[in-house]
This record gives sequence, structure tokens and C-alpha cells, in this order.
Amino acid sequence: MLISFSELRIAFGASVAEWSGRSLPEFNADLPSKRPEHVIVEVRESDGTDSTYNRLGFYRLNDVTPEDAEDLLDAMRERQVAGRAAHSLMTKG
Repeated sequence: MLISFSELRIAFGASVAEWSGRSLPEFNADLPSKRPEHVIVEVRESDGTDSTYNRLGFYRLNDVTPEDAEDLLDAMRERQVAGRAAHSLMTKG
């Protein structure tokens, strides 16, 4: 799933991010899982960096499950939609 750097910082700002390197990390290459087990994000040069994601490359979010990641992203996007709707109502009234 592709998300923006801004979404990454908003949705996962409190997560523990561990830099994994410039190449996509492999887990259990000899015996791959049938379902996702890790949350990996990539920070590209076009994204820039910040104090949490201070290097380009791949980060593992150690304290987030794939299911939690989807829930966090959904909640963040719902808040953004609600915020835009509230702003629209305020500017019309």
C-alpha cells in the first residue's frame, strides 16, 4: 500500500521505527509466511527525512502489526475526511 510521508508521520508517529537499510529486508526467506507479519515502510529521497525517519531506505515498525497498521491508516483518513467536512460547513455558514 502506498502512503505519503505525511500520512506515515501522522498515522505512525508514535511507533518504534527501526532502520533496516537501503534494500527491502527479507524475513524467513527459506520458509515464508502465508500472511503479512511485519510492517515495512520506505522513505525515499523525494519524501525528505525527519527526526524519526532520519535516513533514506526501509524501516520496520516494530510495535505495529499489519492489522494495526490498516486500522491506524483507516482512522487517520476518517479523521481527515471529518475535518474537511467540518471545515466546509464552517466556511459555508
